[in-house]
Amino acid sequence: MTYRYLFLDIDGVLHSADAYTGVDNVKAPLQELQGLGLFVHLDLLTSLLAPHQDVSLVVHSSWRQTHDDEQLRLLFGPLAHLVVGATARELDRRLSILESIVRLRIEPAQYRVLDDQPELLDGLEDFVIACDSRLGLADLKAQRQLQNWLDTSRQGFG
Repeated sequence: MTYRYLFLDIDGVLHSADAYTGVDNVKAPLQELQGLGLFVHLDLLTSLLAPHQDVSLVVHSSWRQTHDDEQLRLLFGPLAHLVVGATARELDRRLSILESIVRLRIEPAQYRVLDDQPELLDGLEDFVIACDSRLGLADLKAQRQLQNWLDTSRQGFG
């Protein structure tokens, strides 16, 4: 049973935001995309989440506009089973996250938003774990914040 949700951006989180611009076919298989510099931090996210199987991933990235839920799952390789889907594709990033929070009846302690553009998430500042867009999840500050939430929020839901 899922108790916690990590709303996840892709560009600027799972790879440098700049890496995306050089890729012609974003629907290529995961291994090919990784060879082009995309999803290079997937293993890091996998290791951070490994002890926390109560966390589900909800994609709010612009990749939700080019990929359906099953295609998104395939991009997450070893984390595919944690991807419950994407936020509403017809809404902008911020509104789509808010809609999901209401629809899924998520309490504040149950979620965080991992993104490299916190300025687009007005009203969610207290829940955003911001990555440096050049470093993505390799940003040590973002890693510490995510690890802290993973370790401390679990206590209330275990």
